[in-house]
Amino acid sequence: MDFQNSLVMREDLYAHEGTLILGRGETITRPILDEIKHKRARPSNKTTRLKETHLPEDFLRVMKDENYRIIFDQQTLRQRVLDLVGEMVLNDDILEELDFCKIKDYYTYRHILITTIMTARMAQDLYQDSKMALTAASTALTHDFGKSRIPLEILQSTKKLTYEQYLYIHEHPWIGFLLLVYYTGEHESMHALVALNHHEKMDGSGYPRGVKVVESLIQFVTINDIFDALISQRPYRLEPFNIRGALDYLCDEAEGGKLNMTGVKLLLSYNRHSKPPLDTMVYSQSHLGYRPPDEVNNYTSHEGFQKQKFGDRIGSEE
Repeated sequence: MDFQNSLVMREDLYAHEGTLILGRGETITRPILDEIKHKRARPSNKTTRLKETHLPEDFLRVMKDENYRIIFDQQTLRQRVLDLVGEMVLNDDILEELDFCKIKDYYTYRHILITTIMTARMAQDLYQDSKMALTAASTALTHDFGKSRIPLEILQSTKKLTYEQYLYIHEHPWIGFLLLVYYTGEHESMHALVALNHHEKMDGSGYPRGVKVVESLIQFVTINDIFDALISQRPYRLEPFNIRGALDYLCDEAEGGKLNMTGVKLLLSYNRHSKPPLDTMVYSQSHLGYRPPDEVNNYTSHEGFQKQKFGDRIGSEE
């Protein structure tokens, strides 16, 4: 693992049960990760199948969101996705973190659920191995745990963020990674790697490390994460993209070698009533969708804004 662009902690990081995982001012290194992996004396070994929790009801609720009405327009499709995610086996730590997200910032919780069901659908369509599809969905469920440690005054700010404030957003993949290393005792598990790399791009233009990430499973989480972020209204994004505008943006990213084209085409197909197969998928090069201008957002999704304001490696999506 590359530690060249590693993180210096801005705040103390605590686990849900109160253990200090890493202190303010400490730098993430391989020896530090080894310490974190062995820090928990009694890792949680109690597990619960997702379908036995409240989560299926929450998943069904977000499937009915207006932005996802066309994507999940059939009951059989909704049930197929729910059946897959229902087979996830979650330990107490994951359930506690999800509950914490739900209490602290419902948008983050909702976003996690949306990204999970979208990744589950994509994985079911692309992976013949059901275990691989389940892994993809499971990693999406934990991909944004780092957001739960961003101060609420930043996460829900209605004012334009300062550079220092934006760095909390920029660094949340590292925080989610550290949480999962602590809970699982592994730093190369797919869950930890997705949390760390879900804002990286195939050409190395993403964040927080600016490394090239081409693994399809991670890319599918990335694509669905970006899509939901762009079309969702937040305090700091006064005007979201419309669906066509978000798809235009993702197509540009895929054509530029930043995102997996197969995943983007699947997303295009899902947003059409006819659900065309990939081998017949044709999309317009005209940018007819709505993308909000920079000045109406407190931090935006535009490449020009990120380069001028925050440097090349600070990402365009939250």
